[in-house]
Amino acid sequence: MGTTQPPAGNARRGRIRAGLPVRVLLAAGTLVAGTVVATAAPAAAHTPTVTTWCPYRVTTDSGDLNVRSHHSTSFPILGTLARGSTVFAGADGTATGSGYTWRQVSSGWAAATFLRRAPGSCLF
Repeated sequence: MGTTQPPAGNARRGRIRAGLPVRVLLAAGTLVAGTVVATAAPAAAHTPTVTTWCPYRVTTDSGDLNVRSHHSTSFPILGTLARGSTVFAGADGTATGSGYTWRQVSSGWAAATFLRRAPGSCLF
């Protein structure tokens, strides 16, 4: 009697505890080994659904505006928007986090404090 393998795409899932050794086989065939480190994911608040995108100008005092993966400074920076540039951002929903109000931009989230509505047509 041979061993059976789970069908492709049905990876075994479960909880792992901090401090335990772990090995992970990535899709590319690379084996990664290490120790599990306990980390807490930042708490995510409600994310609004954006249906109207309007032009906004980046109005930082100096430097670029960070674009993050979610509406909190606890999340990674994905890129930046240059001061004075115009970007399309969600006009019909904001979120709060880390003491800021955030607007969704095409590539992530930016602090609404540094975005001012610019002239131009909105996209619905």
